[in-house]
Amino acid sequence: KPIVFGPHMQNFAAISESFVRAHAARQVRDEAELERAVDELLQRPELREEMGRNAQRVVREGAGGIDRTVTMILAALPREELHVAPETG
Repeated sequence: KPIVFGPHMQNFAAISESFVRAHAARQVRDEAELERAVDELLQRPELREEMGRNAQRVVREGAGGIDRTVTMILAALPREELHVAPETG
């Protein structure tokens, strides 16, 4: 699905920029741009499909980022500070 979002993405700057750069999302500045973007997407099914495929690619490329980050954090901690909760079934 195509993604359209507004100008206030400060808390998500890196990921929103990744989606825009990959032509997986469109950032709009105001209501007028939102209206134009939605109108274009409604008129151009091929654009909707392309943006959706691009978004899936961005997500796939970023998959595993949390696991890699946790692994790096755990590797940096002294072993005695690691407290692993027992698994529950």
